[in-house]
Amino acid sequence: MGNYRAHLGPCIYQQLGLVPLRITDDVRTCVAFVGHMVADERNELCFVPGATGFFLLFDGATYFVTARHVASRLEGPFALRASQKDGSPILFEDVEAGWFHHPNPNVDISVVVGLPDGAFNIAEDLFATPDAIKRLNIGIGNETHVVGLYRLMYGANRNLPIVHTGHIAMVPEDEPIPMLERGTGKIRLVNGYLVEAQTLEGLSGAPVFVRNSWRWNQGDQTALLSGDILLLGMWLGAWDAPPGDVLSLERPEAKRVPVGMGVVLPLQTILEFLMTDEIRAHRKKRLADEKAASFDSDIPVKPVENPRHKEDFTRLLNAAAKRREPTD
Repeated sequence: MGNYRAHLGPCIYQQLGLVPLRITDDVRTCVAFVGHMVADERNELCFVPGATGFFLLFDGATYFVTARHVASRLEGPFALRASQKDGSPILFEDVEAGWFHHPNPNVDISVVVGLPDGAFNIAEDLFATPDAIKRLNIGIGNETHVVGLYRLMYGANRNLPIVHTGHIAMVPEDEPIPMLERGTGKIRLVNGYLVEAQTLEGLSGAPVFVRNSWRWNQGDQTALLSGDILLLGMWLGAWDAPPGDVLSLERPEAKRVPVGMGVVLPLQTILEFLMTDEIRAHRKKRLADEKAASFDSDIPVKPVENPRHKEDFTRLLNAAAKRREPTD
């Protein structure tokens, strides 16, 4: 990160010595796919993902974050496939996770402790906190990137997250945003961002990044430049409508498809959830246990890097794989 993109022509690149900005591979490896192991036509188990989550480093502990409506379908054993920093896959076929669910049913978030070895966590230097949003003048029109599962091509052997690019269409206001809860048919009222981006199913729980923008002036030349990415929040789902013939590409039998506008849970809501009493107590105990174990084994304590995360996460797994239907 640290490159910038000019919107007013290639001459600006040359004058400033800049290069067009892209999403780094590290950001793509923070994403994990969740689903189930399903028997194929040869009766061999294969991974079929249905939704997205990401790894967040907060207060010395790493959390896997996803939408509550995703986690509620994963209460039993499920499969999780993540990526190491070098892009190689890590597949856990039978995960039994202890979820923390937000107590407010209108706040669609769940988290669990655990991180596969070598994966990339989103840390505080990428947080779009209220102070950062104010300081960087982030608001309506800023460019966004939703990184997650594309169910038409998710990768047979390793994750292939794709990036949906859009922009902030509306910032959180006093009036909440209505969202249809497909499982119950009820309307939930959500305090969040509206982001315009064309998506398909499978992005629930995906991280959403935003770019700040700033104005460059030199003589009579002016350019609007985009800066580094920050974590804006988590994709909850898209507004949808009855499909047309073209929009029903992914699932012809579907009754509704996204219309290019989705709801994002703000990062600040995620951080406030991680500061609730139950999760804080769990985090404090976990870090204390890691410190004691490190001293017992004469290994230096590195709580941020969490050198034992693979072993901790593996203890959540069962040995036998079970056949499950894919998550919507």
